[in-house]
This record gives sequence, C-alpha cells and structure tokens, in this order.
Amino acid sequence: MKQQKVLYSENPAPQTDRKPFLFPDMPVSTGPFNLNCTTSKEPNVMLREIARVLDLNKVTFVTDGPYGVQCQRSSVKFTVALNHLDDLDNIFVLKFRKLAGELPAYKDIAARVLQSLNL
Repeated sequence: MKQQKVLYSENPAPQTDRKPFLFPDMPVSTGPFNLNCTTSKEPNVMLREIARVLDLNKVTFVTDGPYGVQCQRSSVKFTVALNHLDDLDNIFVLKFRKLAGELPAYKDIAARVLQSLNL
C-alpha cells in the first residue's frame, strides 16, 4: 500500500484561550524593565496615583495621550507613561523618559516620584 503525501497539517493550529486585551491603545513594553516600576493596578487608578504623587512633589504636568503625562520641574522635563507588559494580561510598567535638563536632577526627581508611588 502506497502512502500519500499530506499537503496540510493534520494538527490544526493551537487554539489560545487568551481573551482580547482590555486596553488595545496602550503601548506595549518589550525588552528589559525595572521590576520596581511594575504594577497590577488598573490603569485609571494608576494614573490618578501618578497625578497625586506629581502634585505631592510639586511637579507640573499635562496629559500626554491616554496613558501618559508630560512633566516639568524647574529645567527638567520628562514623561511618565503606563505601558502594558508584553505577554502578561494584568501587569503594567511605568516608563520614565528624560526630555530635557540635567541628568542628576532628573534622576533625583524620578527617584522621588517612584519612591512615593503606591504601586
């Protein structure tokens, strides 16, 4: 008896049970990240916490998209953005990015903000 070649996969593609991501317009964070900047809190709760801490540290800010803020304190400008951690449904990462100003001053402000946050 001669065997026939199979032109298609006998095993269908694996079905995933993953539900669609709840925040599709949120940026996805890939690559290395600081574990101290992760949270499992809902994004709207976390954004209110970020605003509270920035006010507490006398940092002026304006919203920068649905999940971020652009901040300034004296000559230091930076952003704080909430990103979704790749492949994990309910883990979010805070990304700090310096836009302008002295590096030591930025590091000081970012460290104080991060320390004050209730992640």
